[in-house]
Amino acid sequence: MSPEMFFLFTVIYFVLAEALLYCLISSPTSTISKNNLSKWPFMLFLALNLGSGFDY
Repeated sequence: MSPEMFFLFTVIYFVLAEALLYCLISSPTSTISKNNLSKWPFMLFLALNLGSGFDY
């Protein structure tokens, strides 16, 4: 798989994951509140995974 395709699939995967996570948090029956779940761990995870994607 070429680097460009790998990057594209990684971006798509994380966008879908974040959308799913947002749906879970914002649902009225959710036990997770927006205050308890910070965006920083997710952003750090995203940065680490994108960074490792360039290490060919």
